Amino acid sequence: GEAATERVTARCGACQQPLHEACLRTALQIDSRCPLCRAELAEVGFAIGTSFASADRLERPERRRLRQDLEAAVVHAGLDPEEAALIRRYHASMRAVVANLSDIIRRVEDHARRHSAALSTYGTSGRQAAEEAA
Repeated sequence: GEAATERVTARCGACQQPLHEACLRTALQIDSRCPLCRAELAEVGFAIGTSFASADRLERPERRRLRQDLEAAVVHAGLDPEEAALIRRYHASMRAVVANLSDIIRRVEDHARRHSAALSTYGTSGRQAAEEAA
């Protein structure tokens, strides 16, 4: 749809696969590796724009691993084992939530692409288009 074409695209310096810039920036708060190929973006960088070669700028985020940061914070804070275990379970739960939300977003976008393609093939009044997109 039109909303999908308005999104700014980011591309990993290693795999050059397109990612939504906003999604990538959210993921970078947890881990500085490419969500697709796992290349370290602090080293290979990522580009903003429609193609890697014509990118306006190349960015290299700060190296980050939320799990390592979490472990360091647990040690530094001197938490007892029960508190540390609770924080680790919370972290694992949050990663599961992020993974599930990413899957839902991918499914909605796939559905929207199929629906849009079906409408362009059969016209906006075509019942067959709606059935095929479902």
